[in-house]
Amino acid sequence: MKSDVSIAAAVTAYARVYTIQYKTLSQIIFYNTNIYSMFVDKELPPNLVGNDLRQMTDELDRGFINKAYFLGIKKYGYIDNNDITHSVFSGIERNSLNRNEIEQISKGFTIIKPSPIRFYKNHFRFKH
Repeated sequence: MKSDVSIAAAVTAYARVYTIQYKTLSQIIFYNTNIYSMFVDKELPPNLVGNDLRQMTDELDRGFINKAYFLGIKKYGYIDNNDITHSVFSGIERNSLNRNEIEQISKGFTIIKPSPIRFYKNHFRFKH
């Protein structure tokens, strides 16, 4: 299957343009945003949240975050109001870090974790 970088770039650009409406809301502080998520200090207006294509999804189901660490692009973790730790760090499985590990990383320590995921590159040649 061929991939087209220009299509991926167009979709990403459209997502960034579309999320501007959220980022320009007054009275809301944005702690961290990207094209697929945002962390804010209060609930978004009800018309912007839901299950429709052009709405944001509330992944915490009206919950909130007690503590968060935003350490870089695709490097963050947080503890929600149900005392559940969530982690998103590029290169490792989602939610595989506990709160102590996230705090240690925020202080500059390195955490080494084994990963069951292996990547292989295959070379295929197609005849014309």
